[in-house]
Amino acid sequence: STTSRTTICGWDRRKRDTAVCENVNRQGRKKKGNAMQKAQTDQSDEWARAVWLMTVAVLLLLVAAAKSYSVFGTARILDSIGAILKIENRWVMGAAAVIEAGMAALMFSQVKTRLKLVSIFWLSVNFLLYHAAAGYLNVKLCPCLGNVTDKLGLPPEASRWMIIGLALYLFLGSVYFLFPRAAWPTESNTPEPQRNPAPA
Repeated sequence: STTSRTTICGWDRRKRDTAVCENVNRQGRKKKGNAMQKAQTDQSDEWARAVWLMTVAVLLLLVAAAKSYSVFGTARILDSIGAILKIENRWVMGAAAVIEAGMAALMFSQVKTRLKLVSIFWLSVNFLLYHAAAGYLNVKLCPCLGNVTDKLGLPPEASRWMIIGLALYLFLGSVYFLFPRAAWPTESNTPEPQRNPAPA
């Protein structure tokens, strides 16, 4: 506090030793600067998190809409049994569309931000594990975006990589915002070496 700092500094001056006084004042200025920097960082992170959650909601809505459109298609692969889940691809795509639409609605709701982040983390991990299993087993998956890639003139493999890219975007973003930067090692968190006061 200011009183204790003044008392210490006054005592140090009478002893003709300014080293401790300067150290106390320096620590006070450093704490004040760190508090201001933390407030600015928290405000910046809050804004970035809000923007990221909005982009996640929009992307999930677009993917859900593409899958919902494709569910009612006539492609033969929709009626075949998936190699990973052993369920008809049409039902897998329909269930994925419902989950993604529900997740997008969650992003627009007033629930706690941490619940949103945990939900996105869970969804992204499932996406990544599903495609990792397909790659490990070397099986062909139903195009993730269905007939939409055909309408856009994109190769079938393009939709798969688009979904993997989306999953990585969700995964990395959720991990970044779930773990606050205050816990990361930074230069400001490094303790300042103490100076020994000069002899009186």
